[in-house]
Amino acid sequence: MASGDQGGASEKVLEFIRAAKAQGMDDDFVTRLLRHNGWSERAIFQTYSSYYGERLQQPVPSRGAGIENARHAFFYLLAFITLGTWTFALGNLFYVLIDRMLHDPLAADYTADYVRANISFDLAAIIIAFPIFLWMMWIIQHEATQRPEVLDSGVRKWLTYLALVVTASSLIGDAVVFLQDFLNGSLTQAFILKSVVLVAIAGGVFVYYLGAVRAETATVRRDQIFAGVAIVAVCISIGIGFLQNGTPLAQRESAFDQRRVNDLQQIASLLRDSWTANGKHQLPSKLDALFVNRTRLLDPQTHHAYTYHTYSGPRYRLCAVFETSNLNDPGNDAWRHAAGLTCFNRDASAPGES
Repeated sequence: MASGDQGGASEKVLEFIRAAKAQGMDDDFVTRLLRHNGWSERAIFQTYSSYYGERLQQPVPSRGAGIENARHAFFYLLAFITLGTWTFALGNLFYVLIDRMLHDPLAADYTADYVRANISFDLAAIIIAFPIFLWMMWIIQHEATQRPEVLDSGVRKWLTYLALVVTASSLIGDAVVFLQDFLNGSLTQAFILKSVVLVAIAGGVFVYYLGAVRAETATVRRDQIFAGVAIVAVCISIGIGFLQNGTPLAQRESAFDQRRVNDLQQIASLLRDSWTANGKHQLPSKLDALFVNRTRLLDPQTHHAYTYHTYSGPRYRLCAVFETSNLNDPGNDAWRHAAGLTCFNRDASAPGES
């Protein structure tokens, strides 16, 4: 409603209150009558303030709307910030899982560490942000139930429409990318599933807040349905995320194994350099002869030396004891290992052996 229309509407309400009071009607009855005809409690009391200001020849004392607006801004900003945090993390988590299940040969190859780090970050973001979002929404809903006039707050409407713009932009951007990939012939099953995830999350948020900004009364049932669906989606994503990543203890074991692989790769690179240096074509009899930080020659967990054995010429073997298996993980095929003792046969004269 335009400002001129709002002024005219307020004048109509003021004229009605004047006429009603002239007939001796009770304020409570007039308020309920106006509420029944669609006027918000806030608009009614603002008009009553004008009416009694005229009658008493002095304005009604006001505490000011600044504090109330700041309070609303805090609740809604925190709600929308946490909403963006957990919905983005939820979508990204499903993206990573989809890439892991339906890997596109033309897409970039991500290491297992990269995948685990992404899943861990997304899980942390969801676990922290989602409960705060639910808490803020409960406070907002409780206040709207107790004081329906807060639904007319300008801060609430501005911030809600801003959230609608962001979600609408996400949907439009997804539609553009979807059509572009279709025209380029690169439409894949993984991309289609990612688009479905984005539409489900962004579309659900858009529909909910579009209805919320239009509501003139608290929508308890609708809010409960939205919260229930969100809780189910979040619980499923957290369960799948932990199933894929394992426990924090398993993550630590994987980190130790990745350190072992990095150590062996560095040792292999130094052995290749030693073989080609000065044209000697000779491997050292022991790893201690390599010019490298000694900690790189020891297992980071047990502090035992890695096993090293030379054959004739440039061939040699490196062994380490691993805690986990990476046979099904994306990454460097040359350093795949099972849990337990694994040995790698290498050739120092081959350029890609490190």
